[in-house]
Amino acid sequence: KEPIPQYSGMSLRDWFAGQALIDVRIRTHIAKASGHIVSESSPRDTATEAYIIADAMMEARKVKP
Repeated sequence: KEPIPQYSGMSLRDWFAGQALIDVRIRTHIAKASGHIVSESSPRDTATEAYIIADAMMEARKVKP
């Protein structure tokens, strides 16, 4: 593996959270479209969920196959 160069921009964790945010929003949309009753999450709760997923992704990177 090559090291990821350091820069003063978005961290890998932030990028993972952004990708997870897409999944979080799509799951809500699909549930609503399927007729399920879905309570709306606040933006803070949605962001928190995305970062929880991002943290899990960061941990998964540490696991060797």
